[in-house]
Amino acid sequence: MDIANEDHINTILQNGNINCAKGKFNIALNNYEEAYRSINGSLSINQKCEISYRVIKITNHLNRLEEATRYFNEAEKLIDRLNDQSIKHFKVKIYAEGGKIFLKKKEYKKAMGFLNKAIDYSDLETSNTVLTRIQSELANIYIAQNDCENAERVLLKSLEVQMKNLKEYGDISKDLSDLKFTISRSPEDNELDVLEAHLKNSFSTLSSKKLEIALLYNTIGSIFYLHCRYDKAVNFYEKSKNYIDKLESANECNWDKLGSLEYLSKAYFAYAESDPMKLDKAESYYTSRIKIMLEAKADEILIARLYNLQGEIALKKMLKTGNGSLKEREYRDYSYSSFYHKAEKLLSRLDNIDASIEMSNTNFGIAMYRLEKNKVKSAMTLLKMSINFIEGKLKGNGELLIADIKDKIAEALVKQDKMEEAKKLWREAIKLRENICKEHDLDFTRSYYNKQRIEKYRRRFDKILPGDTQELRAFKIKDKPSEEMSKICSKIAKIYKFLEDNEQYAFYQKKIELEIKSTGKKSETREENDGINKQLTIESRSNVNEISNEPSRSKTQKNNSLLLTL
Repeated sequence: MDIANEDHINTILQNGNINCAKGKFNIALNNYEEAYRSINGSLSINQKCEISYRVIKITNHLNRLEEATRYFNEAEKLIDRLNDQSIKHFKVKIYAEGGKIFLKKKEYKKAMGFLNKAIDYSDLETSNTVLTRIQSELANIYIAQNDCENAERVLLKSLEVQMKNLKEYGDISKDLSDLKFTISRSPEDNELDVLEAHLKNSFSTLSSKKLEIALLYNTIGSIFYLHCRYDKAVNFYEKSKNYIDKLESANECNWDKLGSLEYLSKAYFAYAESDPMKLDKAESYYTSRIKIMLEAKADEILIARLYNLQGEIALKKMLKTGNGSLKEREYRDYSYSSFYHKAEKLLSRLDNIDASIEMSNTNFGIAMYRLEKNKVKSAMTLLKMSINFIEGKLKGNGELLIADIKDKIAEALVKQDKMEEAKKLWREAIKLRENICKEHDLDFTRSYYNKQRIEKYRRRFDKILPGDTQELRAFKIKDKPSEEMSKICSKIAKIYKFLEDNEQYAFYQKKIELEIKSTGKKSETREENDGINKQLTIESRSNVNEISNEPSRSKTQKNNSLLLTL
């Protein structure tokens, strides 16, 4: 073994770790890659494993998946043939990174296999934080496959273990650690609500276990996220971030900081669908992520995806704030278009399926803006391009995005007074949506949610779907889930009404029932059911006569008015 060379490599690795801790990820990557070029030399096994782990982790976090995969495959060959107990902890970490890589690549079976391998190699010396992160990734695999019940099962089990561990450290009260976390909840009470109340006074900000507490809060936030309780989710994600920010600058902790930004940006954007005031928060976290990824020279598709999301937020803010002054309108127009054009510039030089899917999102976003500005012809061109980019490339329930685009093209056709074409396309979109929902056992109504909402891809019989009677009682919710579902039912009913399809009445019925549920009332008595039927009759007549009672307006104007409210 060349000791001088080993010392030199250790210095390079140390520099990489320092740069990583400072958030200088691109420089850190250069350090790790320089060390990796010596991996076939006369280095110790531990040093080879350390180099492999560092270079895999950083390329994975920067979403440079081809490089990360290549490094992981080489590392797997190295560690598979070794039984040295001294590298067991490296096996845990390297296999865990492999699981994360293949999760991002949507190769879920491989991802699950590597994460389970990481667990198999863990022992009493494996840190609790490493195991917590592995459990979180296992839950993410289930979420990616729309299996939220199994995701919840994993997170609840992880939560139980975390609570027990913190109790051993003395950082948690006896009452809190003795709470039983089970998947079945009684309608009268919710253990997570009890947990939230207890946690407020359980931890000291001076606790020596800041990272463990941060991960605990993150787990709780993810459980609420699964239940579409975005208000609670962001609350716990923020608590988690506060603890992570208090940690001394360290290599591993910076990855947790990046993770916090990702969780918060995603949860705030979903939350903003029901509370537009949260758009500013979502925007700020996406801005932070873009800044970091640009400086680190991360994967361009990831950066383009973040720009697309920023563009979508800018459009929602524009619609929320109205016209405003000329200066405000010009700034919003510039802000909105600049995000999409930045995404377009990055994607135009790439040629792969992921880039095509993201380019479809870019074109769709610009089209939405042009529809708002009544530039229907150019919007139509972009919407058709958006479908062309993804047709035949999406798998599984991802094809719902094609149905969403066809819905928007139909709206644009109505604005062009092409009513028969619009009807034909809407029928196609509904048929496609029905087939996808049937094949993947999804809820048809919830499939109309924005793609940022986890509800869109939920399985129909998922026990933790929001809006169900028991779920409402368990979480003591009376408003949001039913109120939002009511609006979607109204949107679907109007589409069916335009198609002169009697299915409209079923959705109007569901809309009214949800409106009653959102007030906290029950609709089980005969008198209340009679009330629903009376409201249904009045509302249906009103909608059927909505156009015919306005003789001064053209048929096109009337249909446009109807569809602008969808």
